[in-house]
Amino acid sequence: MKQIFLGIFICLLSAQVGFSQNEWKETIDGNYASAFSKLVASQSVNKPIVIDNHTTTPLIYACKKGNVDFVKKLIEKGARVNQRAERFTPAMAAAESGCIECMNLLLAAGASLLTKSATSKTPFDYAVENGHDDLAKLILAKETRQKEDVKTQN
Repeated sequence: MKQIFLGIFICLLSAQVGFSQNEWKETIDGNYASAFSKLVASQSVNKPIVIDNHTTTPLIYACKKGNVDFVKKLIEKGARVNQRAERFTPAMAAAESGCIECMNLLLAAGASLLTKSATSKTPFDYAVENGHDDLAKLILAKETRQKEDVKTQN
């Protein structure tokens, strides 16, 4: 009897987690502002979520989709701009998608361009690989500045 109850509980819990994760995906994909407001009011904006079998965060996913409004709102609600999910950061997602506005918001909030992915790629590498030359130039200039700041601190 305990095993049946535990199985039902786990199924219900899994369904709830999956539902909230699908809510993030659908809200960001559809640019649904009212649903977004409800989500950020009821859930942590830094909690990892699973979308399409990949662990991510709402901020990384919004950057990947180039959803500037939601990136701005997530940062305002306290989303961590350097939080990793599967060793991927919001700056990497913005670089990969080519969203200059998302990148500028991340940089203004203190995002690092020096972090490397699991395959040792930086946001600059993602911008170049995806043909986002203007963004790559911006990243290169800011990355150089961040490297100089690190040297100054040491």
